[in-house]
Amino acid sequence: MSTRSPNCFLGRRSRTRQDIHAAGLDALVVTHLPNVRYLTGFNGTAGLLVLTEHKCLLVVDFRYAAAARAVAQSEEDPSAVSVVVAQRSYDET
Repeated sequence: MSTRSPNCFLGRRSRTRQDIHAAGLDALVVTHLPNVRYLTGFNGTAGLLVLTEHKCLLVVDFRYAAAARAVAQSEEDPSAVSVVVAQRSYDET
């Protein structure tokens, strides 16, 4: 987990949402881990992020469930980041 303020991640996601909207997209799937970290503070070696206008889903496997939940709980708004634990593959999830 990052030591940065959750507000910096909220601002980054807000700006990214504006870019998603401007591009006419419904969602952005982020698989490059440095970008996942940039948008959430999650610092695992596996995972992805699905960002929509109203949702931020951090998808991880069972190894990172606790770390991802810690990231989500560090947010000022508890619903800002939702954690989804992939049961099989990331693609299926």
